[in-house]
Amino acid sequence: MHDSAQFIYNAQGRLVKWINIDGHYDYYYSGNNISARVYTDNSGATWYIDTVRYNSDNTISEIVFYDLSGLYSQDTLHNKIIFHYQNNKVTSLDNVDYFDWGFGPQTDTTFTTITWNAAGNIEKMRLVNYGNFGWGYDDSVLYQYDANPNYFKLIHPHFFLFDPQFELQSGFEPHLAYFYSKNNVSNFNVYGTWDYPVVYGFDSTRKLTKVDMGGFPYMEYQYECH
Repeated sequence: MHDSAQFIYNAQGRLVKWINIDGHYDYYYSGNNISARVYTDNSGATWYIDTVRYNSDNTISEIVFYDLSGLYSQDTLHNKIIFHYQNNKVTSLDNVDYFDWGFGPQTDTTFTTITWNAAGNIEKMRLVNYGNFGWGYDDSVLYQYDANPNYFKLIHPHFFLFDPQFELQSGFEPHLAYFYSKNNVSNFNVYGTWDYPVVYGFDSTRKLTKVDMGGFPYMEYQYECH
């Protein structure tokens, strides 16, 4: 898929709108934190509503995603991701899906455990679903890093809220390694079998301009000064 988006800032340099070909996100804040983002299509219909709650130290405690578009599933009502921490690092996530198959509200939960290394980087994620409805899985992702300070933290402490279109891997949870680790992911490995190298590009001022994965371009960023 090829798509472009424009980031719109207010006079204080705060992101307030994200626009692509189909519509736009509006961003809402509580203090300096993004508390919600709402996607509206070009007809004025609301597609997505994402709300965020924070702990007192500005770490995220919970995100709730509502998908009202009907593009992917008619039965999923919403999903909630609960963050758990130890020593100021996220160590596990509960991703609860709420849906209705016509016989009343149901839930299904994926449990993610996160392993950190001594360098301050997420080394491994394990995602387990116990198959409440006949489909279970036990997946893992391993990460390797370069020696450079995390590029995304310079832009926003929770970059996945800032850019909703960032996607290198399947699902929400595996992407936290790119944003919360001290250094930058240089490779991820799935099932202990397949390696996917990640390469970054910069402009003359060392602003991040692209992210390539597996030898192919995935994201590009351009900047304007006002």
